[in-house]
Amino acid sequence: MKKCFLITLTGPSGIGKGYLKKYLKAHFKLEEPPVYTTRRKRKEDEKGERVFLTKEEFSRKLADEELIFVNEFYGNLYGFDRNAFRNIGNRGVITEIHIDNVEKFRKKYPEAVMMALLTDDRSFLEYRFKKRAESGKELGKRLEAAKDELKRSNALKYKFDFIYNVNYKNEDEIVNTVIKYIEKKLKC
Repeated sequence: MKKCFLITLTGPSGIGKGYLKKYLKAHFKLEEPPVYTTRRKRKEDEKGERVFLTKEEFSRKLADEELIFVNEFYGNLYGFDRNAFRNIGNRGVITEIHIDNVEKFRKKYPEAVMMALLTDDRSFLEYRFKKRAESGKELGKRLEAAKDELKRSNALKYKFDFIYNVNYKNEDEIVNTVIKYIEKKLKC
């Protein structure tokens, strides 16, 4: 199996990136660089997945050019350490990339296997958000953001190596489908 590879997942919040990533990490023994963020820690956050910073600490790292691929979502900042994707060596790496960073990431890491999880069914995302206990105002904000991200992702389809259109009928098949794709692509 080819050990030196970089996989990215892109898609709107709630589409299943975290779910898929968990299985890919286990199956391919992938590492994931931590995301630096100013958001509050959630009980479901896995150890080492995120580095939680105050806004001041984040701003200081940003000013010192220690962070790359920085975005703001719902009032929180997110980014990666500038060395997160260097010296991959004999390890496989997986991460989530926001649509705002797809073109920059593709340019900087052309060898990356970039995948998008999209949907044509707005009700599917609403169902997923409700399953995650999103409600009211937050649900509306997330659905509007998802609509924008899906539109922008469709405009950048040519940047992705693989696109999976998630819906009610195939959401249970995503893990096996993506594993088969990666094995074929990387000749594992």
